[in-house]
Amino acid sequence: MNGPLCFLGIEMSPYAVAKTLVVWEMLLQSQEQHHLRSVMQVWFSTTWEEETMEMAKQALANLCQSDEKRHPKVTGLLRHWKDAGKMPLQNARTQWENRSTNERSFVSHFLRKQDRIAMAKYELTGDFGIKPGGNPTCGNIIMLDCPEGTAPLSRDETVFSCLNWAAIASSLYPNTPVIETAENYVTERLSKVAGWARLGRVTLKLVCDDVQNMIESIAASKPWTMSWSNVLDYIDYADFHRLARACSIHGDTLHFGYSMNWPTNVFGVNIIDFPRRDLADFRKKVLENANHCVEMQYTMLGWQKYLRLPPPTNPINTTCSMLEMGQYKTWADYFFGIGRLQGPCEVGNVEHAFGSPLSPTGSCTVSFTWTYDPEIKFNAMPNNYF
Repeated sequence: MNGPLCFLGIEMSPYAVAKTLVVWEMLLQSQEQHHLRSVMQVWFSTTWEEETMEMAKQALANLCQSDEKRHPKVTGLLRHWKDAGKMPLQNARTQWENRSTNERSFVSHFLRKQDRIAMAKYELTGDFGIKPGGNPTCGNIIMLDCPEGTAPLSRDETVFSCLNWAAIASSLYPNTPVIETAENYVTERLSKVAGWARLGRVTLKLVCDDVQNMIESIAASKPWTMSWSNVLDYIDYADFHRLARACSIHGDTLHFGYSMNWPTNVFGVNIIDFPRRDLADFRKKVLENANHCVEMQYTMLGWQKYLRLPPPTNPINTTCSMLEMGQYKTWADYFFGIGRLQGPCEVGNVEHAFGSPLSPTGSCTVSFTWTYDPEIKFNAMPNNYF
């Protein structure tokens, strides 16, 4: 491949675009390892250290001075943050507390005392990426200081909803608490991206718009890959396939996507689907089997050294994962069957993710790789059911 890897992001949320622009600008600035902590704080932490405030303000000044045309709401957010004053630390603490509930605490999941202490501190403060021995001095204005009309921070947000728990767990050591390990994981990956960005090996362009308004320009760029996140959860399946197919009309495009909401349309993936009294023994057996499966998975992955068994969570959560295993292939076959009614649709793989046990978003994700180019043939994989 000649030239840099060009990433084009299309997102309807002005907030998501504006925040990503700040993070990217800071990555371009970061020359030293401690600068990456500032990037991490902007991305994930409710509070900042003084250096982070200075670095973020410089990034915002650079972005506001740029002559690049942006969506008015994106520009408005950037200017708002540039002009915002320092948020008092107590204000940030209060906002975080107001967006948290006891029912989503994951402290009890841990076996090691040091992990319980670290997780409790994180859940109480929202601090992430603060230097060892360091103290935050102000709130994260990009997370907590937004103009009226900006969607508020979701309840019970956790950094573990977007980090690879399996990778973090594999890096846990006797004297390293879980939050510090997660911070090291993020720093390592930010370092790679920052290096690529500074060398020009990766370029970024963000557009605040509905992807349906960008079909022609996307197709004209002849994308090599397209990642859809879980867009298909919010659009009719036939319409989604027409949209994705039109974006890759020139062929040679690999698509990646996943669904988190698929169980809402499938009967039998939730233990509540079996309410009759004469099914009590069945529900008990499902719960026992689910706990056994989780124990086997934890043991296979080495998680039993760090996490309690059975997981201290609502039985609905543990049983859903097992019940979904018998249904997701059929649902995926249905989803791609709709795509095949419109033309060629080759599927590379379909996977049911074993999600993070520390994520409030659950583990029902089904992800897949596919293409509409009939000339692309995937090698047979053990989990290729098509």
